[in-house]
Amino acid sequence: MLPSVTKATAIIHALGVSGDKADVVRGLLTAPFRPGSLIADLTTNGVSLPKDRDAFVTLLLSSSMQQPAAQFAQNGFWSDHWAYTLDLADNFVSVYPDEREWLMYDTEPLPSFIAPALVKTRTDRYQVGFQLPPIGLVQTEIPPT
Repeated sequence: MLPSVTKATAIIHALGVSGDKADVVRGLLTAPFRPGSLIADLTTNGVSLPKDRDAFVTLLLSSSMQQPAAQFAQNGFWSDHWAYTLDLADNFVSVYPDEREWLMYDTEPLPSFIAPALVKTRTDRYQVGFQLPPIGLVQTEIPPT
């Protein structure tokens, strides 16, 4: 989503829309969006996209503010996914042992999601004595280091 109407106006100007369509585009830009769904919504609303879509998406993303959509307690924690990735690498090497070096050094890096959240420390999660544990095990605001 775009953090300000000023940034939305710059995108609207880049698209060359005005009037009622500009209001629709402003509404789309100031609400949370994914690039693909936004482009589909713009097309559905009759907005012509620039010929250089890569430049448009670059302008759009550089003006946007990331808003995490992950639900952190939904499917386990990130370490579970990392262990699964290691299992996949081990299985690959067990089938193709001669390709270990290629897998480790010559392939493209694995894409990953660096979540803007972290698991609260044990002292923040647990208390000594007869009290209910604090609600929420995930901290979404990362303190500056």
